[in-house]
Amino acid sequence: MAKQFRLIAPWLAWLLLIFSGCEKEIVVVENNNPPFYNEIPTSKIKNYINRTYIDLIGREPLPDEMNAHVAWLRANDLSFDSRDSIMRRLQFNREYVPGDSSYSIAYYHRMYELAKVRLLEGASNADIQQKIGIALNAAKIDSLFGDSLDAEIDKAVAAKLQSILKSEAEYYEGTIGIADVYNRMCHNSIYDLINMNTFNYINATFDDLFFRYPTQEEYYSAFDMIEYNLPAIIFGQSASNKWEYIQVLTSTREYYEGMIRWSYLTLLAREANTLEVAALIEDFYQDHDLQKVQRTIMISDEYAQF
Repeated sequence: MAKQFRLIAPWLAWLLLIFSGCEKEIVVVENNNPPFYNEIPTSKIKNYINRTYIDLIGREPLPDEMNAHVAWLRANDLSFDSRDSIMRRLQFNREYVPGDSSYSIAYYHRMYELAKVRLLEGASNADIQQKIGIALNAAKIDSLFGDSLDAEIDKAVAAKLQSILKSEAEYYEGTIGIADVYNRMCHNSIYDLINMNTFNYINATFDDLFFRYPTQEEYYSAFDMIEYNLPAIIFGQSASNKWEYIQVLTSTREYYEGMIRWSYLTLLAREANTLEVAALIEDFYQDHDLQKVQRTIMISDEYAQF
């Protein structure tokens, strides 16, 4: 019996060695615990709601709004869906709200004002209206003196400025997209005055929309279009004047990447990394849904500071 045991024992030891060698190594990742949302203090939730209101509609929530949102988020364990629903309400709800007309009107007004801050140094609607009046008055005087060419130029100046003012309501109604808002902001006498001469204008459009300056080849193509009204190729598309040039720029994939980067800068005060841009660009380039991009950023724990 002892002899039989001695024969079996080596085989048993060998099997134990094999199976013990196949054990999976347990890797412990530090600071990777799932968040316990029920432990988040109410003060942090209130800060999150407050920040969301300011970023989306430009004001702090009223006490009743704050209390309702805190209760809603608590009841849903601060889930991403519950956060998303609050932002959707601010972006799209058209029911009457005292002081705002509606959340949606306040939201689209906020996006319009931010676009003016970004591209027109925050020019007020009153300033734009004044410039329209000056241009139309000049057109009238030119007509009286028989200068029909200058009169038409003055009318074109006024029309471009009027298109800025119209863009807020048209974007709200969905008849134009965010790219249309931006190409109007880049094609008017105010933007021209801020970025005087063709050299500055080209550099400004690239920097404002793409967060970079043009390559030498891009610059020369743009210069021929804008300065001489010559047809040229840029981003694989043909254009032969300033308006066509701006339309090309705001139709590119890089424009939508620029909008993602701008959203990260305005909402998180930091640059988006390559993976973050890649996660959003495919859908955004197809659906042009800026509101979804904003919600994706704003439901995150980083934005909420949870």
